[in-house]
Amino acid sequence: MKSDKKFIEKAMNAIADPCRLSIIEELNRKGQMCCSDVKLLTGLSQPTCSHHIKLLTDSRLIECRKEGRNHFISLNKDNFKKYLYKTQGRIYCKSSKLFKYFHNFHKHK
Repeated sequence: MKSDKKFIEKAMNAIADPCRLSIIEELNRKGQMCCSDVKLLTGLSQPTCSHHIKLLTDSRLIECRKEGRNHFISLNKDNFKKYLYKTQGRIYCKSSKLFKYFHNFHKHK
Protein backbone atom coordinates (compact mmCIF):
# COMPACT_ATOMS: atom_id res chain seq x y z
CA MET A 1 0.00 0.00 0.00
CA LYS A 2 2.76 2.45 0.93
CA SER A 3 4.66 1.66 -2.28
CA ASP A 4 1.48 2.34 -4.30
CA LYS A 5 1.12 5.75 -2.65
CA LYS A 6 4.76 6.59 -3.37
CA PHE A 7 4.31 5.47 -6.99
CA ILE A 8 1.18 7.63 -7.42
CA GLU A 9 2.89 10.61 -5.82
CA LYS A 10 5.95 10.37 -8.08
CA ALA A 11 3.82 9.78 -11.19
CA MET A 12 1.58 12.77 -10.45
CA ASN A 13 4.59 15.01 -9.88
CA ALA A 14 6.16 13.75 -13.10
CA ILE A 15 3.19 14.52 -15.33
CA ALA A 16 2.43 17.84 -13.65
CA ASP A 17 5.05 19.54 -15.81
CA PRO A 18 3.94 20.44 -19.38
CA CYS A 19 7.31 19.41 -20.87
CA ARG A 20 7.18 15.99 -19.25
CA LEU A 21 3.57 15.54 -20.28
CA SER A 22 4.52 16.35 -23.89
CA ILE A 23 7.28 13.72 -23.69
CA ILE A 24 4.76 11.13 -22.51
CA GLU A 25 2.31 12.09 -25.26
CA GLU A 26 5.05 11.81 -27.90
CA LEU A 27 6.19 8.45 -26.53
CA ASN A 28 2.62 7.23 -26.74
CA ARG A 29 2.56 8.22 -30.42
CA LYS A 30 6.06 7.09 -31.44
CA GLY A 31 6.76 4.18 -29.13
CA GLN A 32 10.31 5.24 -28.34
CA MET A 33 12.59 8.25 -28.61
CA CYS A 34 16.23 9.03 -28.08
CA CYS A 35 17.38 11.92 -25.91
CA SER A 36 18.07 14.13 -28.92
CA ASP A 37 14.43 13.66 -29.99
CA VAL A 38 13.37 14.98 -26.58
CA LYS A 39 15.61 18.00 -27.05
CA LEU A 40 14.01 18.73 -30.44
CA LEU A 41 10.50 18.19 -29.07
CA THR A 42 10.88 20.46 -26.07
CA GLY A 43 13.46 22.99 -27.28
CA LEU A 44 15.23 22.66 -23.94
CA SER A 45 18.95 22.23 -23.31
CA GLN A 46 20.42 18.72 -23.10
CA PRO A 47 21.00 18.89 -19.31
CA THR A 48 17.41 20.06 -18.74
CA CYS A 49 16.08 17.27 -20.98
CA SER A 50 18.16 14.76 -19.03
CA HIS A 51 16.66 16.08 -15.81
CA HIS A 52 13.11 15.65 -17.14
CA ILE A 53 13.91 12.15 -18.42
CA LYS A 54 15.36 11.21 -15.02
CA LEU A 55 12.22 12.40 -13.21
CA LEU A 56 10.02 10.40 -15.60
CA THR A 57 12.26 7.34 -15.21
CA ASP A 58 12.24 7.69 -11.41
CA SER A 59 8.44 7.85 -11.53
CA ARG A 60 8.52 4.52 -13.42
CA LEU A 61 6.22 5.93 -16.14
CA ILE A 62 8.98 5.54 -18.73
CA GLU A 63 11.85 3.12 -19.22
CA CYS A 64 15.32 3.98 -20.44
CA ARG A 65 17.72 1.63 -22.20
CA LYS A 66 21.23 2.28 -23.42
CA GLU A 67 22.60 1.23 -26.80
CA GLY A 68 26.21 2.26 -27.18
CA ARG A 69 26.30 5.99 -26.47
CA ASN A 70 22.60 6.49 -27.07
CA HIS A 71 19.79 6.32 -24.55
CA PHE A 72 16.32 5.35 -25.73
CA ILE A 73 13.19 5.96 -23.73
CA SER A 74 9.78 4.35 -24.03
CA LEU A 75 6.51 4.52 -22.16
CA ASN A 76 6.14 1.89 -19.45
CA LYS A 77 2.59 1.01 -20.45
CA ASP A 78 2.00 -1.37 -17.55
CA ASN A 79 2.89 1.28 -14.99
CA PHE A 80 0.97 3.96 -16.88
CA LYS A 81 -2.11 1.72 -16.84
CA LYS A 82 -1.51 1.09 -13.13
CA TYR A 83 -1.34 4.85 -12.57
CA LEU A 84 -4.61 5.39 -14.43
CA TYR A 85 -6.30 2.55 -12.56
CA LYS A 86 -5.11 3.73 -9.13
CA THR A 87 -6.18 7.32 -9.74
CA GLN A 88 -9.43 6.58 -11.57
CA GLY A 89 -12.08 8.89 -10.28
CA ARG A 90 -9.58 10.96 -8.31
CA ILE A 91 -7.93 12.95 -11.10
CA TYR A 92 -9.24 16.47 -11.33
CA CYS A 93 -7.76 18.08 -14.39
CA LYS A 94 -7.79 21.79 -15.05
CA SER A 95 -6.88 21.14 -18.66
CA SER A 96 -9.46 19.48 -20.88
CA LYS A 97 -6.57 18.37 -23.13
CA LEU A 98 -5.01 16.46 -20.23
CA PHE A 99 -8.34 14.87 -19.31
CA LYS A 100 -8.94 13.79 -22.93
CA TYR A 101 -5.42 12.35 -23.14
CA PHE A 102 -5.89 10.23 -20.02
CA HIS A 103 -9.36 9.16 -21.10
CA ASN A 104 -8.18 8.14 -24.58
CA PHE A 105 -5.09 6.32 -23.28
CA HIS A 106 -7.17 4.33 -20.80
CA LYS A 107 -9.84 3.61 -23.41
CA HIS A 108 -7.53 2.40 -26.23
CA LYS A 109 -4.57 0.77 -24.47
